[in-house]
Amino acid sequence: PLKTLFRIYINSVGGNACLNLNIPPNRDGLLDERDVKRLKELRALLDQELGHPLEAKAEKKPGGYPTQPEYLITLEKPVARVKYVELTEDIAKGQRVENFRIEAMFPDGNQFPLFQGTTIGNRKICQLTDPFVEQNRLLDDSGDKIDRLLVKVPAARDEVFLKSIRIFS
Repeated sequence: PLKTLFRIYINSVGGNACLNLNIPPNRDGLLDERDVKRLKELRALLDQELGHPLEAKAEKKPGGYPTQPEYLITLEKPVARVKYVELTEDIAKGQRVENFRIEAMFPDGNQFPLFQGTTIGNRKICQLTDPFVEQNRLLDDSGDKIDRLLVKVPAARDEVFLKSIRIFS
C-alpha cells in the first residue's frame, strides 16, 4: 500500500539511510506497469508532503558550547501544525549529532516538545506529532499558531554543523 511505502521512505531516507525499492525489469527489460504506477503515486505523495517547505529563517543562537548548539527557526507566517522537520548535517565535516530535540514555540510564550531523536547525518525527516493529541482541546492554552521552532542539540561528538533545516506543514 502507498501508506506503507511512504512510511518506509520516511523511516529509511528520512532516517539517514538509502532506500532500495528492488524493482526488477521484466523479461522485455521494462518495469511492470503496476510498479511504475505505484512509483508515480509515491512521487505525488512525496511532493504533497515534502515538496513545499515553509518560508522560515533559521539561526544558530549565540553562546553555548559548540557541541550543544540551539537553532531558532522563525516561521514567516505562524501555522496551526507542523508535520515534518528535515535536518541535514554537513557530513563533509563528519556526522556528529548524537541527540537532538525539537520544540514548538507559540506567540504567547508557551513551548512544547514535538520530537526527540538521535543521529541526523545526511538527512533526518522528523515526523512530528500534535502535542495535544491525547489531551482535551479545551485545556490547550498554547495559542492557535506555532510561530517558531527550537532545535536543541544536547549531545554531539564534536562541533555541530547543520547544513539545512526545512519545515513542512
